[in-house]
Amino acid sequence: MAAKPYVLLRKALERNGKVAVAKFALRGRERLGLLRPLGEALLLSGLHWGR
Repeated sequence: MAAKPYVLLRKALERNGKVAVAKFALRGRERLGLLRPLGEALLLSGLHWGR
C-alpha cells in the first residue's frame, strides 16, 4: 500500500516535466537532492556545492 504515493508523485513529475527538491538524511547528515522520474522509478541525486 505504501507504493501508491510514490507512483502518484512519479506520474505527476513525468506529466509536468518537473523535478522535486528533497531533503534526505545520509550518514547522519541532512542533505538536499533532486528527485526525478526515471522509467518506473524515482531517482534521487544529491546536490553538491563549493564552500
